[in-house]
Amino acid sequence: MLKNKETHILVIDPHSIPAGKLSRHLSGIGYTTSFACTPDAARELMSSSLPDIIIIDILMEDENGKGLMPEISNAARPYGIPIIVLSSSNDIDAKTYAFAWGASDYILKPFSFRELTSRINVHLKTRGRHNELKEKVKKLTARNTALKKMALTDTLTGLYNRNYIAGSLHITLARSIRSGEPISFIMADIDFFKTINDTYGHQTGDCVIRDASKIIKHSVRESDIVARYGGEEFLIVCPITEASGARKISERIRSNIDSNTFICGDHSIHITISLGIRSMALKQGTKTDIIMNKLIKEADMALYKAKFKGRNRVEVFIL
Repeated sequence: MLKNKETHILVIDPHSIPAGKLSRHLSGIGYTTSFACTPDAARELMSSSLPDIIIIDILMEDENGKGLMPEISNAARPYGIPIIVLSSSNDIDAKTYAFAWGASDYILKPFSFRELTSRINVHLKTRGRHNELKEKVKKLTARNTALKKMALTDTLTGLYNRNYIAGSLHITLARSIRSGEPISFIMADIDFFKTINDTYGHQTGDCVIRDASKIIKHSVRESDIVARYGGEEFLIVCPITEASGARKISERIRSNIDSNTFICGDHSIHITISLGIRSMALKQGTKTDIIMNKLIKEADMALYKAKFKGRNRVEVFIL
């Protein structure tokens, strides 16, 4: 809860004498106060510095003779600012009107300053707890988002990982099944990666994987999905892409890797990459988990073919 001197209370009352008296009382017990006796003054104070609590006389009217309560309530609601309504009427319609427009409390005139102060403190405590809860929820949401991202991304490369493939890729496949558009899976594997690890060490190997992943990511389209499938192997999923389009993407990846010099510590390393493609237009009723495993398996078979034919090349799976 805010301390008194940190709490700004806005008093809105068409009668300047009682408004001033109330404002002075609240100032006297340590609150920062301001008061408005006209609609324009109330609007100006609300726009210049949002109060922590508003005390408004129910008789306060705007320029058209309508109650100012709806306007003040609409301005205060997004910030959770409590509104205490003061009224000399004990009429049920007046109370219903006030609470319908977001009043937090309704106090009859004449009132006790002691009672009003107690109610102010209650509403400030409630608002403080509400704000604390909102902040906790905000932090918890951010933490859960970060944890979810960590669970679905590879720590070394920042790409999606196998968890993402298993849990989320079915959404992309389901979309392709509904549309009838072709989808392409590309499996890519760094050539002779074991030799790199054995020659330069695992830290250098990690450096190569990390930099290669950046090149792959920059070589594909924004709509394509790139994941580290395992070790030095990557999976690229290209929605709405037939084999010819997937080959262009694969050749771009292969060329960009081949033309790059990887600087890892004191080592300048040249690598190549082999890629296998499986493209398919998915039929209605296809099971996403079954077709995903099939596309990965057959793209991997095309990758094996590229390796067998000498590496640093692209091959397409053909039935």
